[in-house]
Amino acid sequence: MRYGVRTLRPIADKPWGDRVFTVADPDGYELSFALTRASA
Repeated sequence: MRYGVRTLRPIADKPWGDRVFTVADPDGYELSFALTRASA
């Protein structure tokens, strides 16, 4: 935990090509981030 941010779901590659993770801020808001990776 850094700056009060907790990792709820660690970085993971999904079968459909996205790389995603979710954190919670000190107020409890959940923030999810995703990157669509180009297929090779």
